[in-house]
Amino acid sequence: MNVYEKLVEARVRFQSSNVKKSGQNKFAGYSYYELADILPVINSLSKELKFAVIVYFEDDTWKLDFIDSEKVEDKITFTFPHSTAQLKGCHEVQNVGAVNTYSKRYLYQNAFEIVEADAIDATMNPNDQKQQSKQAPREQAPKQAPKQAPREMEPDYKALAKKLSEKLGLVPEEKNILWDVAGRDLKEMYILLTIIEKEGNTDAGIIVYEQQRRNK
Repeated sequence: MNVYEKLVEARVRFQSSNVKKSGQNKFAGYSYYELADILPVINSLSKELKFAVIVYFEDDTWKLDFIDSEKVEDKITFTFPHSTAQLKGCHEVQNVGAVNTYSKRYLYQNAFEIVEADAIDATMNPNDQKQQSKQAPREQAPKQAPKQAPREMEPDYKALAKKLSEKLGLVPEEKNILWDVAGRDLKEMYILLTIIEKEGNTDAGIIVYEQQRRNK
């Protein structure tokens, strides 16, 4: 097999291996792959199919090389834009480690087409509307409250982000990546998507978004 055939074979075998997702987002209620789920299967496949995977950082970009071990000059390179992390209660070294882990995980997911749930859709709680529609029975008519100035309603960032991501033609894997870049915040996700739409390029949009965050 050539390098492309080996990559296709590795993708097919990974998808048929029924790897369990150990990562849990309890807030949004969905599971995701961690590196500990992915790497043992990929390492085993690399030995069987005779390929090597190298992840490294170069020219402000994270890169993954899929290399044919039997013909090392043949390789396929995948890239991921560098980003930053601002984890609560963590020092700088831990934030760098988080960036390393996230970037490596998404490179593996991109290279081996490892699919996860749509991050934006996963934040939607189907019970919200039902709970809001339930009202306590009235025993008597409530007293009329004094009129107050109307409050400005918060935009529905969930709907706005979903609509804009569909307009940009983003696949679930791309939306999951952007969801982490935005700190898993719907408002920030919408802001990031508007910047990407303006820049006309996902990588450029992420860079502009990160610059704006650092300048705040």
